[in-house]
Amino acid sequence: PWYLNGITKIEGATLDADRWPHCFTIAVEAKNPGYLLHMVRKIRGEVDHIDVTVAPSGEIPHIEWFYHNAGDHVVLDQLYQSVNGYRVVTKQVSQITLHHIHALGTSSFTDFNFNTPVPTPTPTPSEPLRQCDN
Repeated sequence: PWYLNGITKIEGATLDADRWPHCFTIAVEAKNPGYLLHMVRKIRGEVDHIDVTVAPSGEIPHIEWFYHNAGDHVVLDQLYQSVNGYRVVTKQVSQITLHHIHALGTSSFTDFNFNTPVPTPTPTPSEPLRQCDN
């Protein structure tokens, strides 16, 4: 919806696990099953910390963003399924509470194409922490 257009601080760096050691100080807690990663930002931004649930398979079924502003909080739950032999996210449910906005969103993913050629990505910035800006 139009009122979510101004919400830009969902922390895109969370989606690329290769960036985690550069962007966050990470504490790991064993959860049955899997692990909880408590990730505190190295550079202060709107997001204070992120809790990521990692299943034994490596899938990420649950992520929570906690903000410095009291009450601001985002939750993302992901459902994985096997499609053509690949484990992929087929559904996401998000709960967003930021400032005066309260929203619940659901996304479904279908019609997957695998091994599709993609353009060459842009080079990563030379300063690793620049990737963490948000």
